[in-house]
Amino acid sequence: MRRRVVLVGVLAACAGVLFLVERYTPTAGVNPSTNAGSDSLVDMVHAMVDSLLPRHQIRKEWVKTWQVRTPSRKFVRSERRVLVPPKFISLNFNLDLNRSLSKYGVHAVATERTKESTVTIHIMMGGHIVESISFVMKPDLELQ
Repeated sequence: MRRRVVLVGVLAACAGVLFLVERYTPTAGVNPSTNAGSDSLVDMVHAMVDSLLPRHQIRKEWVKTWQVRTPSRKFVRSERRVLVPPKFISLNFNLDLNRSLSKYGVHAVATERTKESTVTIHIMMGGHIVESISFVMKPDLELQ
């Protein structure tokens, strides 16, 4: 029991360090609120997500997309709610997405809410979230 408590403490400390590094480390990517040329990069990110969804056997009718204006009102970010079957592995999607985005200085960060059966991936560009994808498990769905 003591080992588990120590392990949980170590994992929590690692998560805290990673959060601080992510939050306070300058990125090489562009800032979507200040760089006019970033619109094409944001469009490319959206297109990349659009191409990854079918590759992971996600049907179009399972995806709902909308636009949200950021609190600073400087730019609009996309949000998607994606219904997924229990066999869907969001870790594989996150890995493929990060591999595709890394060459552009863009990366994705995921959070999981076990009680709600959701995983949300935030795509970060220049310290700003340009797109959020929430995978919501729906037990009656089947992969293609």
